[in-house]
Amino acid sequence: MKAIVKLHEIRNYHKIWKTVHGDTRYAEWFGNKHRIYLNMIGEQPIERTISEIQLIVSKALSENGYSLKDYSVGVATKKENTKNEFKIGRLLQRINPELKNKFDSDVTRVGVKLSGLKVVISKHPLDIMSMSTGRGWTSCMHLQTGQNKKYVAEDVKVGTLIAYLIRDNDLNIKNPVARVLIKPFVNDKDTLLVTENRVYGTDRTGFKETIDAWLNKLQTERRGVYSLNKSLYNDGKQSVMFGLGKTYTIIQQSMNNNFVVIFNSLNNKYGIMNKSGDFIINADYDHIAVDNNIKSTTFYKLMKRNVSGKNLYGGIFLDKDGKVVNAIEIIYFNNLQVISEKYAINCNEKGLYGIIDVDNNIILENKYLNIYKAGNSKNLVFAKNNNVTTIFNIETKEFLFDFKSINGSYINAIICPNDKVLFSIVSNVSSYLTEQKILNEKGEVIIDSCHSIHFLSDSHLNISKNINNCRIHAIYDIEQMKFITEFKYTIIDKIRVILSDIGKIFYKATKFVDKKKVEVFLDSNGNEIYSNEWDFCSQIHGTYLFSVGKNVDNTRKAELFDISKGEIVVSADRNYHWFDTSRTVKKSNFLITHSNRKRGIININTFEEVIPPIYDLIKLYANDAIFKVNNLWGYVNVKNEFIEPKFKSVLELKTFIKEERIKNKEEKKKLKEASKTIKKNGAV
Repeated sequence: MKAIVKLHEIRNYHKIWKTVHGDTRYAEWFGNKHRIYLNMIGEQPIERTISEIQLIVSKALSENGYSLKDYSVGVATKKENTKNEFKIGRLLQRINPELKNKFDSDVTRVGVKLSGLKVVISKHPLDIMSMSTGRGWTSCMHLQTGQNKKYVAEDVKVGTLIAYLIRDNDLNIKNPVARVLIKPFVNDKDTLLVTENRVYGTDRTGFKETIDAWLNKLQTERRGVYSLNKSLYNDGKQSVMFGLGKTYTIIQQSMNNNFVVIFNSLNNKYGIMNKSGDFIINADYDHIAVDNNIKSTTFYKLMKRNVSGKNLYGGIFLDKDGKVVNAIEIIYFNNLQVISEKYAINCNEKGLYGIIDVDNNIILENKYLNIYKAGNSKNLVFAKNNNVTTIFNIETKEFLFDFKSINGSYINAIICPNDKVLFSIVSNVSSYLTEQKILNEKGEVIIDSCHSIHFLSDSHLNISKNINNCRIHAIYDIEQMKFITEFKYTIIDKIRVILSDIGKIFYKATKFVDKKKVEVFLDSNGNEIYSNEWDFCSQIHGTYLFSVGKNVDNTRKAELFDISKGEIVVSADRNYHWFDTSRTVKKSNFLITHSNRKRGIININTFEEVIPPIYDLIKLYANDAIFKVNNLWGYVNVKNEFIEPKFKSVLELKTFIKEERIKNKEEKKKLKEASKTIKKNGAV
């Protein structure tokens, strides 16, 4: 019979194990031994049925010269020589890989009549490294072919244990029935050993329970959240909660990690624990779901099944520390959706929806086929029955108005930044075109017909219509509830710069005059403050300035428009072709001009020309700039101190400037000392 693993592999892994003192690790549990044998919890023999997969496997083995010996354990023999045993999994991998997958997942292998089962827990490197090599199963940890075989060495290094399910006459683990890894999880205090979810081989009721009971007894004092050692392969568990002597799977952590939703695999129930490992909500629920729409607290929807198998819902509100702020009794059928910290949509046994508060008082009776929030509104909901939708205010308990759907039309809520709410009635005009009607909170029509609605600012909406197959825009003022422009613009955009220091909002729009495209600037009242038939218009990054202009006789003529003043501050008479709109140094006092492929500088505050556009390259800084012409570098600053371009490199120029500044400091120092001497001697 072939060796389980190769001899040189055993030597290498044993060397790693000794290097990290694996032989003395967990001495308080193992003493001077490397294996611990445990009796199975609740071992009761069960009769096995023969599956269709077993018959197919038996036939495939027979056709290839093998006889099935023990299907559940996964062992076969040669027909002519029954002395040596072979792993069925390895044989099928060669004969029929697809059939091997069916063999591995055959649930009837779990029900085999087995007696005298034991669990052996081992820290020995040979047992760990052969977890999926030479066994009746394979996995990604196979030493020769496994995709994740590199992690096996890490398991040996950091202290992973392995548990095998064996017969009591197989103490040396020659033909194990199943195996599962026990991996170290860590936090900032200590280490917790945790059984993995996945069992390889033929699992058996009581196998993992036996291991967990042993682990829980030895780790009772540990508490809190533990995460898988980062060196190890994650085969299903990333983090766990340990508390009250048990390990729980973490389903979800709170935003600040102060509490977690856990799953108890022993009773298949959910609960909530704090980071100290104490229960906030006992693990008595069939499901727990979090609702993150509540900002100041977190709402957890709790579900229990009643004796009739129907789902009942309730919930709790937890603050950031995991303290219960409020609760909703678990008496509601089918669903429960929280609207705010005070109200929730509930459903009765007949499938009808209503609204309750956290004290279970009825706010809206259960008589609607559906109820849902009106967009992101804090107080408004849509209550729907067939084709009639009622708008209801939860806080004031008022019915605003009813909307009746005709030919598939529907209603949307438009939540304005100033807390006003508008409503849009959407109708399908054709397969590709919709039409909208805008209503106020009283249900009154304020915009009879439009195509689309977009927010331009907190106060203004961009409304579009289709006129003669052309999309035309106008601005609607939410505060005044009226249009402040006509429908005459093909495009309206908010100017993307913060103008808080002048307290104004500006828009750039496009319209056509006598079939010519005209760019327009609008103020917050919808007035056109400047317009022209520009060929180009670009905002100077981080300023109120726009580079605008035309192409005249194949030559650009650029102007500089200051939108905060509503006037041209640099005219086309200066013969600049364009301005550098990128302005990479935001706080620079300079702006680069372009003309005939040459560059110059103007002062962005005074708009005076600092240097003409005669240079090949200019680099801006906050209060100064360097420029290049004919491969020579020069310098200028906001004080108009100018150094001719005569330096061959930037380094040479900077060295000169530094030396000049030192000289100037020394001159100032001499003048200051002379002034003191004159004053001291009384000279005038």
